[in-house]
Amino acid sequence: SMKNLFTLFIALCSISALGQSDTTPQKERLEETFSVAEPAQFPGGTDSLYWYIAQNLEYPQEAIDSNVFGKVWLQFTIDKQGNVKDVSVVRSDLKRYTYERTEKKRRKKLEKVVPVEGYDYCLETCAANLISNSPKWKSATQRGKPVNMRFRLPINYNMQ
Repeated sequence: SMKNLFTLFIALCSISALGQSDTTPQKERLEETFSVAEPAQFPGGTDSLYWYIAQNLEYPQEAIDSNVFGKVWLQFTIDKQGNVKDVSVVRSDLKRYTYERTEKKRRKKLEKVVPVEGYDYCLETCAANLISNSPKWKSATQRGKPVNMRFRLPINYNMQ
């Protein structure tokens, strides 16, 4: 009916408006940016998503060599067919370790952490590509029908 179409249109407009906001989750988890009856799901569930990220996340050697680490927050849509669409970086919080070197020995002591400006050593691109290439998800449903759903996800680059 016309009323249902109008409601759907308003819902879709709200979703894209949410996409423009700059609120990012501080928690280490996948965040749904709006509610549906049955959320979209990575094959095997959220634990499988984290396993997929751990197994496939590329941490470029140049970033490792430069002691760059931190988090990249991604936003993306799972469409009605379960495809990953519209992946974007909504925030990047990358830092660099610097080590002090004494005359006796090179000590790997954390001296200070500084924000990395500009050049991200491909970390944002690598994170976005990883999610873009993820397997097909089970699409979200609302009232039994498939709907698009947006997510936010922090991707961690940790120096071991």
